[in-house]
Amino acid sequence: MNSKSFEEVNNYNCTEKQLQQIAEFQKKIEKQINQTLPNISQELKELYFSVDTAIRFMNAREFNEQKSFEMWDKWIKWHQEYRPDLISDKEPTIQKQLSTGKLFWHKFDNERRPCLYYRMKYHVPKLASVEESVRFFLFMLEQGIKEGIKLGSEGTICVIYDRRGYTKKQYDENAMKTMRALVPILQDYYPERLSMFYVLGANWFYRAAFKVVATFMSEKTSKKVKVLGEDSELLLFFNKQNLIKEYGGDSDPLQNTGVNLKLSNGSYTPQLGGDQGDDMNEDEDEEDEAALKELQKKMFQDAGIKLN
Repeated sequence: MNSKSFEEVNNYNCTEKQLQQIAEFQKKIEKQINQTLPNISQELKELYFSVDTAIRFMNAREFNEQKSFEMWDKWIKWHQEYRPDLISDKEPTIQKQLSTGKLFWHKFDNERRPCLYYRMKYHVPKLASVEESVRFFLFMLEQGIKEGIKLGSEGTICVIYDRRGYTKKQYDENAMKTMRALVPILQDYYPERLSMFYVLGANWFYRAAFKVVATFMSEKTSKKVKVLGEDSELLLFFNKQNLIKEYGGDSDPLQNTGVNLKLSNGSYTPQLGGDQGDDMNEDEDEEDEAALKELQKKMFQDAGIKLN
């Protein structure tokens, strides 16, 4: 990771006063690292107290230095213990989840932010435990951040979340538990990494699930969620050449071009096309109000949330 100067990094449109606050904050966290972790690698030092890091944590806490420092310090301790940067695609739990084709990276949006395709029709229930699922998401996120830095997006990413083709048979009680575990990690330890979260196929089941997720999601994060009605709307945010054909673009992820991310065993090829059953049809299922309420209740229970 290359550390950048303040002249090069100002994607948050900071004022001169804010840039001065960031400079002071960076000095503070650099001093803290040199005192508490003097023997870590140069790469980790650049991650822990870079200008990028200072900007992200200050912006996440609205330039309150004390709150920013507390958030940053909590992240350092977690990162040193978990080391998400060392998660490898050679791990069996990562390999088995990659093989489904549910998540894969391909090219970037108009702001040169790497795009993660997240397609729920390829979800395999109970394939992974909550911890394994969290680890997989963090592995994918770390890959995207590295690519974002190379592309000049300061490590920010975007996600296309496609729920179409997801059936009732694929309902996984671990899914909501995973989200409950993952969302705080993303908010607390990866501030300002997610730029946009585009949703396709937002039927009644999505709306029910989002009500649950929103209970442990910050308002700032929830504002990054954008529900789209048609694939064509993605062309407002992507050049056609950078969007895969399945979503109205011209790009083919089966070819190793652009910024497809390579794994240690070569480039990862996602599954394309196909179907795993009928979607949770809105016309059919919204009529069953009792079933809907029961499913919502189960999702809240699975997430450990008490209903009023």
